[in-house]
Amino acid sequence: MKSLVIAFMLLGSQISLGEAVPEQVEIASLEVNGSGCPRGSVYESVAADRKAFTLYFSEYNAELGPGISRRFNRQSCQLTVMLNHPKGWRYRLIQFEYRSYADLDEGVVGTFKSQYYFQAEPNSLDFSTSFEGPMADDLFFGEAVSPTEAYWSSCELQRAINIKTSIQLRLKQGTSNDSTGVIGTDSIDGTIGGQTWRLEWERC
Repeated sequence: MKSLVIAFMLLGSQISLGEAVPEQVEIASLEVNGSGCPRGSVYESVAADRKAFTLYFSEYNAELGPGISRRFNRQSCQLTVMLNHPKGWRYRLIQFEYRSYADLDEGVVGTFKSQYYFQAEPNSLDFSTSFEGPMADDLFFGEAVSPTEAYWSSCELQRAINIKTSIQLRLKQGTSNDSTGVIGTDSIDGTIGGQTWRLEWERC
């Protein structure tokens, strides 16, 4: 399996605000934890302009089948991302995109989930989608966040974004126990899968 790529793009508003991304936006810190991202399996590449960064996960794969321990049926990773930016700006997450690959026998269901929220804030946004075999194909899916559901970062305090992701495989009732499935990060054409979070900026 190739490594999963997650890219967080810091974009200016293209919808209604017309504002540019504030200068000197940077990733101040990044923490990762989970079965899908054990120590030593995550590699970081930060863009020179500090407007994007990429994470490579070499072990973020879920598998199901005879002889495979159930603990490999579900993998997860939690990311804690701290963004530094000049005072007088705030941002919100407006879109989620994912590219991956699934090879599932009939009756095998693969589910992707993600949740994100600002540290110390009660509100969260959740995303979930499932795919059912038989299939062996690239996956590309996403979801735009409704303006009525998206919420802004604080203008007074800079708080980290907590992002929880997971991939899980299960058998539908009545499916043979010999069935197999894998959700990985390779694509049929050999490209690397990706997860992208897009931000909208606004002056406070």
